[in-house]
Amino acid sequence: MLWSGYHWQRQYPVFAQALSGGGIALLYLSIFAAFAPFDLIPFYPAMGILVLVSVGSAVLAIRYNSMSLAILGILGAFIAPFVLGASSAEIRESTTDDQGFRLLAYIMVVDLGVIALSAFRTWRWFTLLGLLGSLASFGVWYSEFGDGASLLTSEGSLTLIFLIFVGATTLYHIVWRWAPSDFDYILMVINAAAYFGISYGLLWEDLRDWLGGFSLLLALFYGGLAYVARKRGTENLRLSLFALGIALVFLTIAIPVQLGDRAWTTIAWAAEGTVLMWLSFTLRMPHLRSCSYAVYAITVVRLIFFDSTAPQNFQPFLNERFLAFVVSIVVLYLAAYLLWRERNALREWEKTAWSVYPIFLIAATFFLTLIMPLELGNKVWTTIAWAAEGIALVWLSLSRRIPQFRICSYAVFVLVAVRLMFFDTAVNLSTFQPVVNERFLAFVVSIATMYLAAYLLWRERNTLLQWEKATWSVYPIFLVAANFFSLWLLSFEVWDYFGSQASQNAQVLSLTAVWAVYAVILLVVGIVKRSPPVRLVALALLAIPIVKVFVYDVFTLERVYRIIAFIGLGLLVIASSYLYQRYSKAIKGFILRE
Repeated sequence: MLWSGYHWQRQYPVFAQALSGGGIALLYLSIFAAFAPFDLIPFYPAMGILVLVSVGSAVLAIRYNSMSLAILGILGAFIAPFVLGASSAEIRESTTDDQGFRLLAYIMVVDLGVIALSAFRTWRWFTLLGLLGSLASFGVWYSEFGDGASLLTSEGSLTLIFLIFVGATTLYHIVWRWAPSDFDYILMVINAAAYFGISYGLLWEDLRDWLGGFSLLLALFYGGLAYVARKRGTENLRLSLFALGIALVFLTIAIPVQLGDRAWTTIAWAAEGTVLMWLSFTLRMPHLRSCSYAVYAITVVRLIFFDSTAPQNFQPFLNERFLAFVVSIVVLYLAAYLLWRERNALREWEKTAWSVYPIFLIAATFFLTLIMPLELGNKVWTTIAWAAEGIALVWLSLSRRIPQFRICSYAVFVLVAVRLMFFDTAVNLSTFQPVVNERFLAFVVSIATMYLAAYLLWRERNTLLQWEKATWSVYPIFLVAANFFSLWLLSFEVWDYFGSQASQNAQVLSLTAVWAVYAVILLVVGIVKRSPPVRLVALALLAIPIVKVFVYDVFTLERVYRIIAFIGLGLLVIASSYLYQRYSKAIKGFILRE
């Protein structure tokens, strides 16, 4: 058949290639039959002849420049032992280690033909069929002989197949400096994934504690391959980067494989992302930065969905979760700093305002905000910590000229406001003591940070963003919020105090008194500071207790309390009118003047 194929190559090329492929497959089948079931020739001569057949097959395929011939030959080579096994009762009945070893040796010899041919021709379908055939043959061998074979034999033969096809998928490009195609990358991924997956299953039972090291070895192997490809020439730059990407994937996998589902996995991933970020700038390899973004993404996923739950024997701040969050927050801030420092070296899409380093700032701030309620629980200390975080972010944003910090601080202060109103306001009346309680502390600290934030924003108002400079956009809102929560706190303090004394009349009267007094104080401040907005707010607030006295208190309070309410309110209104008359010239036209 080989002679006929050679003879009719020019006249009938397709038919000639089919004959040649069939001849090669028959040679494989004949040598294997003579060796395995019938013992006509010993092992080493049989393997030597099979090597010659493999070499001859590769030579003919190259000579005819025919991928079809190569595919026919490889299909025949892999089908041959199974056809022989299906027709031979001796092989079907034999399950000895010797028979299994012979089949493995046969697979290796066929694969050597694949790698020899791949060094001269980039026939990707041929390589793919060789890889799939080798894996399928190994699977059949393991199902028949795997239980009786040693782990060294199983894993060693699988490793040889893997190494052969690493060469088959990269050797041509490294030797001839030919740029690989997308199909070549797919072959590399299939080979790496199949080897790792099958090895994982083989090693799990006996070497579970070493699987992380196994993944690390694969990472080092592909890292070395990337280095060799890069040193060979610039034509292999993409191949080098792709091999480096596979190495990084295995490095990332090695961490959870070795450490398990623990917070240390998150810490290792966060550190890996930062190292990749630093290397991307040091080596001027932006692709490493893209890999670092992927590592950071899975770190974020772990923090949210795996590390947020409370660990066993939970102690605030003295646990793995807190350490994982702290390390991740630090490296996210560090990554943001590196991206900002090297902003001129970033790619075009990384330089936009909301693409890269601001995202890292926001992510770090988000987790800094998240860890506080996780560690402190639903307590006022969470509110205090958030308030401190908010003012720190405002100060950093103004001192370091980083507006993204300021925007994060606004979000944090919104959370503070929500907690103050819906979580920290309620108290236990049976144990309530005015002023000396956690609620009062949380409100005082939060109100103080709001006033301080308003002052800082006012002082640096010329450096604010355009939308922040509007009259009612930023720092006036902080002033309004601080006054609102001040009044809220005083109202509930007196309300709960008299509520604990079971005095409903005193509760209602004290609320009216607090609002009226606060309005007059605010009015005085507005007059002294010559602030029309403050005076307007004070007048509006003063109207509330006046309406309350005439609409609600007069029907609810007892006679003595009604008298006190009217007299007290009257005195406050008279004092207010006196102040307006006393400073009429200074405040004339305050509604229109700024």
